[in-house]
Amino acid sequence: MLKLGDVAKDGITGYQGIIIAVTYWMHGCIRYGLQAPMKKDGKIPDVYTIDEPQVQIVKSSKKTVKSLPLNINLGDTAKDEITGAKGIIEAYSIQISGETHVALQDKQKKDGDVPKLQWFNQSRIKIVKSVKKKKPKPRHGKREDFIPKH
Repeated sequence: MLKLGDVAKDGITGYQGIIIAVTYWMHGCIRYGLQAPMKKDGKIPDVYTIDEPQVQIVKSSKKTVKSLPLNINLGDTAKDEITGAKGIIEAYSIQISGETHVALQDKQKKDGDVPKLQWFNQSRIKIVKSVKKKKPKPRHGKREDFIPKH
């Protein structure tokens, strides 16, 4: 089982780093953010994000990351109490720091523009309309289902 703090790698590219975030999307996609250490030139690599089936554990972490209780559901309509931005909760991301970030997607505007997905700290989110709790589940089968048989 993958968890925040594990050292993991992308099974395709070999990119390796510490899992610093796990993001659950409304339609079942689960993605992991990997952070590699600082390079010799002092630059910090960008967080590398990959889908769950590609993640391979290199070293399991003994540390447990505690996060705040999740008081939102994917599909809820919510509003950011500071900016007033509102939309459907399309995703949430649990960070290694224990914080949870929530992605709001508003509907298309009358002029045809589609607002960009916006991320907010969960503590700023107020639920406007709740839906039945949906637990995200991957839409794919087992990993071996995708490997061609020769």
